[in-house]
Amino acid sequence: MNNVIASVIIINFNGMNFLTKSLKGLLEQSFPLEQFEIIVVDNGSTDGSIEYIEKNYEKVLLIKNNENLGFAPANNSAFQIAHGIYFVLLNNDTYPDKDWLKHLVETAERNDDVGVITGKNIFYYDQLITNIKSPTFKTELDSRELGVILYSVDTHAWKGNYQYLDGFYGFEKYDIEGFRWTNGNARIGIPIDPEIKPTMITFDLNPHRDFQNEDFKEIKIPIQVFVEGHKLFDKELLVNERCEIIFEIPPDIVNLRKPVIQNAGSFINKNGFGRDRGTIVKNNTALYESDNGQYEQKEEIFAACGANMLIKKEVYEQIGGFEEKFFAYYEDTEFSWRAWLNNWKVIYEPKAIIRHIHCGTSKEWSPRFLFLTERNRLAMLLKLGGWSSILKNVFAYFILVVKSSLYILYKRILKKESVFEEIRNTKIRIRVFASFLTWVPRLFFFRIKNFKKFRQNRKIFQYLYSDFI
Repeated sequence: MNNVIASVIIINFNGMNFLTKSLKGLLEQSFPLEQFEIIVVDNGSTDGSIEYIEKNYEKVLLIKNNENLGFAPANNSAFQIAHGIYFVLLNNDTYPDKDWLKHLVETAERNDDVGVITGKNIFYYDQLITNIKSPTFKTELDSRELGVILYSVDTHAWKGNYQYLDGFYGFEKYDIEGFRWTNGNARIGIPIDPEIKPTMITFDLNPHRDFQNEDFKEIKIPIQVFVEGHKLFDKELLVNERCEIIFEIPPDIVNLRKPVIQNAGSFINKNGFGRDRGTIVKNNTALYESDNGQYEQKEEIFAACGANMLIKKEVYEQIGGFEEKFFAYYEDTEFSWRAWLNNWKVIYEPKAIIRHIHCGTSKEWSPRFLFLTERNRLAMLLKLGGWSSILKNVFAYFILVVKSSLYILYKRILKKESVFEEIRNTKIRIRVFASFLTWVPRLFFFRIKNFKKFRQNRKIFQYLYSDFI
């Protein structure tokens, strides 16, 4: 292990389907194979991941955990046995560009004051922009301009990210099935798997209309579908009949697809919420920018993304590893923040590119996700944030818990209404605040212990990131 410069660390939990790509991508790196090691920490997988690694990758250092310890503790266990001077984190649901590791290491070696480096994360599949056009109508009970009901769109890109970019009224449910109303001109980013040929697309939709006339069944609604501005479907469909539109996207149009940025470094806003550069939040929905060269500059950033992150060993030895109690989420942001407070820079290297499925083995917006992100956000703010931000956000969260609880009592007792969704969300908030309160003494102790560092770095840090903190 004397020649090892970098230790590439992958955390895995039931991700065998992803490992076939990520490990293959590592063996195809332009960086010399003898100069880096691969460490896989398996968090109690039951899908054959361990057997697959042992059979096909005997040189991989494998740490076997009996249970899912979480992202933060699993990485810390790998740091302890790593032989490299650079710890390089790579998510299991990724495929690294062949020069990915070379660019991370070269950047680290050229910048002595840089402690943490992150690269560019692009979604695994490039996307095409699709438009669904139709006439609109209104009803007496709904003043919206309604086009068609869209249940789903499918290009058979496994775990692809579909972006409902514009022209939708949000996700709705009837009974147990979900759908979206268009406004007559809806725009969708559709993932394209170039290995699937021919490229087919399926729309499950209903040109619904609220007619009282008994002859409405004879009425047809014109529907048009454009892909990258090219009209590929133009027919009239029977009103109120759910149907599937299926057609092939020609190869010359498939070649117009563009990469989409999932993360180009991270920052936090004044409320302490983490945000990926390249992400746009619209109507409480995360949308992602096409890669048009807007993030091609190497630059300082607030925080690195743990899916694509280099940490110098000396930084780890100075400030410690990830915050283990976080389990998962915000641990990379919290670590980057601590690195800044200890005079280490965090920078973005645009040439260190990976393809990322994103949330391959976790579920975004699940109750577990909401609990961990909210609790860890509050804990990070109390541990590292300014006092005005702490007081505003922690007090605001406490008020939110109280208001939610009172609202439920009002609806259930006085109005006799069903509030299942509100109860679910309030339970999560109560659990978040209760768990957070148990951490308060330890977090205060950290602030007291590092008081001088906070004072020494405050001016520089606020100068760089005053818009966010």
